[in-house]
This record gives sequence, C-alpha cells and structure tokens, in this order.
Amino acid sequence: MRAEKRLFSAITKIENRFALIQEQVRFFTTMLGLFYFDLMKFLPNVPDELIHAAIASANLRHSKWIKAVNKTLKNG
Repeated sequence: MRAEKRLFSAITKIENRFALIQEQVRFFTTMLGLFYFDLMKFLPNVPDELIHAAIASANLRHSKWIKAVNKTLKNG
C-alpha cells in the first residue's frame, strides 16, 4: 500500500511537470508563429530566378545557426 502511494505521488508529479512543459511549448509555438508573421511582413519576395541561390544561402545560414544553438546548449 505504501509503495502504491509513493508510485501514485511520483506519477502525479510527473503529470504536473508534463502539463507545465506542454503549456510552455504551446506558448513558445504561439510566439514563434507571431514572430514569423511579423518577419514576413518586412521581407521582400525572392524573384523566381534567384530562388535556388536564396534556398542555398538559407540552408547554409540555418545550418550555422543550429550549430551555434547546439554549442550554446552544450556549453551553457
């Protein structure tokens, strides 16, 4: 009986933490969507003849950004 109470308590704590994380993810996703919308208001459309170069440049910048984020997460 005592083990069951401890298990129930542990599961309840995990559920509460998970609910908090879900709320934080929902908040972050909403903020990211709003940021993207605001950003798109100010960026010009890429002409069709430049789309391949723009995609290549974006991929390179994104790759570098991901590396920087991972380095920051690793090093604190």
